[in-house]
Amino acid sequence: MTLPRVFPIFPLDQVILVPGAMLPLHIFEPRYRDMVADALAGDRSIAMGMPANQGQTGAGLDPQLHPVCGLGRIVHHQQYPDGRSDILLEGLSRMMIEAELDSGKSYRVVRAGRLEEIVPADDVTERASLLLSRAVAFDDDECALLAKLPLGRMLDSVLLRIPVPMNVKQEIFAAAHLGDRLDALEVVLDKLDEPPSLLCFDADDPRLN
Repeated sequence: MTLPRVFPIFPLDQVILVPGAMLPLHIFEPRYRDMVADALAGDRSIAMGMPANQGQTGAGLDPQLHPVCGLGRIVHHQQYPDGRSDILLEGLSRMMIEAELDSGKSYRVVRAGRLEEIVPADDVTERASLLLSRAVAFDDDECALLAKLPLGRMLDSVLLRIPVPMNVKQEIFAAAHLGDRLDALEVVLDKLDEPPSLLCFDADDPRLN
């Protein structure tokens, strides 16, 4: 699939768009109404970007963005008479932001390149299966279904479900090497096994990025 290099980006706390995921969004701010209208008139591409510092999104704010974002495509759009709309984004790819562009638009636009996944040279099937069995959000039937997915998609499914802070999830999301992503998820699950009084996540832990 040929992906665009230039596209609008929607900065939003607490949201990561992984490849293959479906993300519903309610659009009400005027600049994001403009963004959706332009996307629908073009290739329907919009990226979701995590602010580098949590809590920086809001009206009139343009937070610094984490360099790795999730590119999506609008697959459903419902317009309301007052100008609001609901859209459904399908995740396409991780992208590495190269530059933010002065587009003259009311919303933000970036130039980015695809962040290619790196598959481990060693067979990690057994480790990945164990990771699935340890992930508290999945039952046996769901584990069996997820085990059939490509490694990257399976790890993303675990990432979305585990109850950890979003800045930690973003650091894992940004890892191009699937072995690094697997390592980080194993560390997170180890921490979730600790007593609540000892539970602490640090996004700067080198094992998480």
